[in-house]
Amino acid sequence: METQTCHIEQGDMRKLLGAASGDAALLYLYLRSGKDLEKAPAELRLSEGRFTCAVATLRQLGLYQQEKKVLLTGERPAYSEKDVINAIDSDKDFRILYGEIQRLLGRNLNTEEMKIILGFVRYLGLEPDVVCLLVNYCKERARKRGSIRNPSLRTVEKEAYAWAEMGIDTMEEAAAYIQRQNIRSSQLGQLMKT
Repeated sequence: METQTCHIEQGDMRKLLGAASGDAALLYLYLRSGKDLEKAPAELRLSEGRFTCAVATLRQLGLYQQEKKVLLTGERPAYSEKDVINAIDSDKDFRILYGEIQRLLGRNLNTEEMKIILGFVRYLGLEPDVVCLLVNYCKERARKRGSIRNPSLRTVEKEAYAWAEMGIDTMEEAAAYIQRQNIRSSQLGQLMKT
């Protein structure tokens, strides 16, 4: 039986320990041993949800590179009022998303804001659930910073593009990112108290 050793860089070890995800650490070791990602869920006995979350965590930590959708540089698409109306008329998911974001922000959205939402879905390729999680994340972050107002849709848009650049486009990846941000802010809070 051949024994294979695997050296783990100190920085990688710190990232894995900081993420506090046993599934991500296990998957990292599995991949470092030269095994195929496709076989990982069965061989590691991970459910689809746990596996997807582990992959998302490794991607967020920069420990696993996967083909990412590349955003086009230059001008973002400019959606018209007609595009928004067509989306509301023909896309049930967009209509529900639009209503949910209005509910989350506690106000009616104007046409320019609806164009931003259309960009989340069409240009960034975010699922409606991910967009709702993004809005909630921005609301919570504003609340933690002491703001009594909900964030503007421009603020949410900046965060959406940051997520897109990091490759966050699924619920699992978004949840892993938010969890890491919460851990980081709680550690920072403890450090500030000390």
